[in-house]
Amino acid sequence: MRILLALTTIALILAGCGGQGEIDPIPTPMQKPDETRIFLSASQARRAGEAGAGSDGMVAIVGLPGAVDPVARVVVEDPEGAFAIESVVREDGSFATALPLAAGDRVRIYARLRAHGATPVDGPAVERQVPPAEKGINPDPPATVIQNGQGAGGPAIRATVRDDGTVELRAAIRTVDAGVDVVIGNTRNGALVVTAADAEGAFEAAIAGERGDVLVLFARWQDAAPGAPEAPSEAITFRID
Repeated sequence: MRILLALTTIALILAGCGGQGEIDPIPTPMQKPDETRIFLSASQARRAGEAGAGSDGMVAIVGLPGAVDPVARVVVEDPEGAFAIESVVREDGSFATALPLAAGDRVRIYARLRAHGATPVDGPAVERQVPPAEKGINPDPPATVIQNGQGAGGPAIRATVRDDGTVELRAAIRTVDAGVDVVIGNTRNGALVVTAADAEGAFEAAIAGERGDVLVLFARWQDAAPGAPEAPSEAITFRID
């Protein structure tokens, strides 16, 4: 009788799993995002090849490695429910995205686990306010011109799409202040690169990407406390055409 009852129980479990003999695992509890490793920086949108700022205000939301659980995706949403965006998280827990926001706006940030098409499981959230641009690093955004090809006078960032699936960025001297870190993120695939400017304010970097991708870029002091509102400069959000 006991054997029959056990066999019946197993059969019911398998039937509930679609006959596949698999049971959905219980999701691992996710940690609250480490807000000391998340930066929000207001920006002006631009297109590669165009000088000057665009009309669309954006906010870069970038998480350094360890910002969120690497097995999850990241959700950034308005506390009032007006918008939400779900983005890729890299294997090291970093991410990069951008939203049409402005300084002073508030957002909620949390990890989301999507396992085998099951109902998403959301982790605990942190709430942040977009800070005003820090004027102590650069009086202007980190680049005065973003363009494809050779720059012509003044600080400029040249963006070149390579056949190996990367975008190469080369900044002329005086593009940023000497002694800053330049943070570059790809809002499509979540790729993130941090590179140091040299003594003349120039820098070079390569990031996974392709034509049509939107990159975000800002500078911060190398010795700035992680997560400090005054740490990042104003950002630039630009599309690689």
